[in-house]
Amino acid sequence: QPVIVFSDSVDWVKEQEFFSGDRFLISEPQEKYSDGSFLPYVDLCLMSLCSHAIIANSSMSWWGAWLQSNPNKKVIAP
Repeated sequence: QPVIVFSDSVDWVKEQEFFSGDRFLISEPQEKYSDGSFLPYVDLCLMSLCSHAIIANSSMSWWGAWLQSNPNKKVIAP
């Protein structure tokens, strides 16, 4: 299964060799604020549609995992 990478530092993620290849998909929503930053609800919606999650120590990723409907989901957190 593909792995979707969500980040507010998309350029940094793209520079990392680890995330290259077909296995990783980088979420880069087209909808942005006037300052160029991404609208968080787009990624939050996509996170909620995933089957499992590896999350950071952030409320954004926590909510994305919590909103997932898979009753057998696995969430990996620091």
